[in-house]
Parts: sequence; C-alpha cells; structure tokens
Amino acid sequence: MAQVSTSIQSIRQGISASPYVTGEAQYHAGIAIDPQLAIDTSATINGPSMQIRPTPVERVDTSENLNAKPIFIAGNPSHPDEVIIVGLENGKFVAFDEEMNQQTSGFPKDPSGVSSLQGMAYYNNFYYFIGNNDVEKYGPMDGSPSTSSFWSSQFATPKIEAPTVGGVVSGQNIPSQTPFFHAANNKLYFPSFRNGNGYINYIRTKKGTANGDTNDDSGQGADDQLGTLKLPGLVPVAISNWGDDIAILVWQAFGNSTRKGITNQAYMVLWDTVSQNPYRYVPLGEPYATAIVNNGGNLIVFAGTSEGATRVQRYLGNFRMETLATVEAEPPMPGAATFIGDRLYWAGRSLYPENKPCVWALNYLHPESGEGALHNVAVADGDSNEEGDRVYCIYPKPKNDFNNTQLILGSYTDNLSPRLDTTTGTSLNRAVWRSKVIFSHNNFQIDKIEFNLGADVDANTTIEVRVHADDGQNETLIGTIDNTSNSVHDGRKVRLFPSLEADSNFFLEFIWTGSSMVPINLPIQIVFTQYDA
Repeated sequence: MAQVSTSIQSIRQGISASPYVTGEAQYHAGIAIDPQLAIDTSATINGPSMQIRPTPVERVDTSENLNAKPIFIAGNPSHPDEVIIVGLENGKFVAFDEEMNQQTSGFPKDPSGVSSLQGMAYYNNFYYFIGNNDVEKYGPMDGSPSTSSFWSSQFATPKIEAPTVGGVVSGQNIPSQTPFFHAANNKLYFPSFRNGNGYINYIRTKKGTANGDTNDDSGQGADDQLGTLKLPGLVPVAISNWGDDIAILVWQAFGNSTRKGITNQAYMVLWDTVSQNPYRYVPLGEPYATAIVNNGGNLIVFAGTSEGATRVQRYLGNFRMETLATVEAEPPMPGAATFIGDRLYWAGRSLYPENKPCVWALNYLHPESGEGALHNVAVADGDSNEEGDRVYCIYPKPKNDFNNTQLILGSYTDNLSPRLDTTTGTSLNRAVWRSKVIFSHNNFQIDKIEFNLGADVDANTTIEVRVHADDGQNETLIGTIDNTSNSVHDGRKVRLFPSLEADSNFFLEFIWTGSSMVPINLPIQIVFTQYDA
C-alpha cells in the first residue's frame, strides 16, 4: 500500500472538452461558476477571485407585464441610463430603467402591426420591432415616445416576411429577423424570406423634427433596391460585420416544414453592401448557424445541431474557421451573444451536469487571467429542468463594475413562467461544480479531503460535498456544509474523512442551494491510499 497526496490548485483554464483529458487548471463540468467574480459581493478584495465562485442571480420584479417569452433585450449604447426595452414573443414590449426597476405606466406596449416578434433593435433614437411582414417603431427616445408603423407607411406592398421554414432549437422556434446596426454606412440591416429566396433589407433614417424620425431611403430586398441583397434558395438568420462588409448566416431552404434535425450545411456569406451578389460563401460544417457577433475584428459564429451540440468558431479569413470551444448544448438564439471587454457571453441552456437555463462565457475580462477558458457562469432558475427551459436573451447591465460584471437574463421555463434575472446581489438559485477525474492504477481508499471556504455560511445555505467513483457509477454524499451544529466545517475550514473505497477513479462534486454564494477556495487537498495490485 502507498499513500498518495494530490491537489486541485486552479480552475483558471475552465471546463475541459472531456472529463478524462483535463489540463492542470481545468475541471470537467459546472453550472453557475464564475472565477472572474470577486471573492465576495462586498469586494473587500477586488479583482477576479479565480476560485470556485458560484454566481448570484436575482429575479427582477416584473409584476403582470411579462406575459410571454422574453426573446430580445436592447438599450441605447450612447445613453445606457435612459431605458432598457424587453421584447416579448407575442410582439409586446416592456421597459425598465438602468437599475431594472419596471416602468409600469403605459406598459406593456403593443405595436399593432407585430403580433409575432422576429427581431428588435435600438437605432437612431428609436426602437424597431420586426414581424408579421411589417416593422413598427417606438420613439423618439429624446422626446415623448410612442409606437407607430414604419415599414408599411414607406412601402405600398411590404415584402419582408419571416421564413415559414423556421428553425427549431430544443423545441423552440428561432427568431429569424434579428437586425444589425452597421456603423460603416449607418444602416440597420435585417433579413427576410419570400418565395423561396432570402433577402437583406435595411432601415436608414435622418432627422426631421427629431433625430431619426424621418425615413432616409430604406431598402426592401424583394424590390431589388440598390443596397439590398437577394440570396436565392437560402434562409438568412443573423447578421454582423466583417470590417466594412457584413457577414450573414444562412441555411439552405428546406421544403415547407419546420427545419429540425436536417443535415444540410450552414454557411456564412460575406457581402460588400453594394454589389448584387456576395463575394464569399464560407462553409461552417454544421446544419445550424444561429448567432454571430464581432468584437474588435474577432468575428464569432455559433454553429451546431438542433439537439445538443455547439461549436464556437472564429473566422480567420478566406474560407478558414477556427473552433474556440465546443459545448454540449444547443446554439444560442440570434442576438443572444455579446462581448464585455474580451469576454464572450452567450445565452442558452446546459445539458450536463444538469439541464438548466444558463449563460456561458469564454475568456476573461482581464487578459492576464488567461485565454480560452470556458465556464458556465449563471443559471436563471435553479428549479427548472425541462427541455424547453433556456435563457433566450442577455444584455450587459449598464454601468458595470469591471470586476463584477452584471448581465440581464431573459428566460422561459415550461413548468414556471417567463422571467428576467440579473447576475447581481447575494441570492443564489443553484450551482454545481465537478472536478477533473482523478485516476488510480489500483484499488484505493479516499482518506481525507481538505479545503477552505471563501465566506461564512449563513442559515439558508447548504453545500453538499459528493464523490463520484468509478466513472461516475457510484455516488456518495460525504459531507454537508451548512449553519447547523452537524456541519462538517469548523469556521471556514473543511476536513472530510470519507474512508471511501473505489476501483479506478473518482471526481469531487459541490452542490450549492440556498440564499447565498459561498466560494470554495483553492487548493483542495486530497489524500488516498492506493492498495497493492
């Protein structure tokens, strides 16, 4: 027999692609864990903790106004303290101030021409809502805003339908007309689909009485207007920019039925915004491509399948795509990805270790913390576990603290209700962390596990410590950390003596429930006895 001592020193490199192949600073699974956050909400020690830090989530009071799935969140980037608009699947929208206090007077608004929302964005002093072959607007935001028709008042015959050949991700329809503001030419582009062809249309406005209140030769693709684009046989889904050009995610049109589980390849199309045709079609290697976002020249594409696989890819130029991360979950909805600094966030759900509506993140805000780290950083509802439960949209909360980034999450759970959350406060829905798999050549016994807590445990918080042995086949609760006299901790020190035997390998698991987030400080020391062969 031999006693072996090992430790978990860091999780800086994030979630590994395989539980069996992990780097020294990786772990194999988790939900609502974000080492980017400071060690506690009081920020006595500021900066990234780089510890096993659960993320707090606080539900926003929406009273009776959130009566459908929230699928878009938008604000004015020039004046983030003005108003935040949340667009609902049924075409209505609600408003909040910068602290997410609900504006109840006159809300929810109901744009008369849009009963099925397919796209929403802020542009030039107005919010625009796309759906039902029309575009409605709300503004001016620097005056007395009201809703009014835009597209049908400019075009005698609107031709901007959403595709009936829709996409489905985890049982949910994909909004198919998400707009994109292109600063290079001051146009708000959005896709449409008509008679088997895709089109790229644009909104452009100028000042009349108020900024943005007058149409400035907006373009309808189906009329072959200059500056619009026709995509024969393709369904455009999402748009971003590639320098002064724009990049469009497209699928091949596929009959007249819902597009689910198909094998046709998705493409990214590049267009110079002037020519009649795109100049490049970049294959993405997956049947779905749903979201695209550019940050400082890094063009990121989310591609995958409808049933639980996503590749996060970066465009390298020509026909080359680089895979940055893979996730066991469906790709995000159009518009549901954003950058804060160099950190990429996207909305969706997790399938492992638990099925939860969540937010993922890649990289850190501070470059010195490392690059390429993948974490599942927030869970919208710790009680949900249905297939259709997911975070549909996210938006960076205005006036973020750089060390404690706060997001606004719009989610829907089949067994509960539509909801909005913010990653702020001290409340906690649920968090789970699973270590890398630790191997032994022979049968062994786990003798001791030792670590420190990063905060005091209050009366409403419980952390379960579990061991999963022999490829996860045998699960054992070895201790419960709480505020009772039976807890396994002494102050912030935790020592466990499980005397647990196993054959070949094991991993640790922490499960947080309750009202507050208590970090697990690294390192975690583990001692086990390895038996002779």
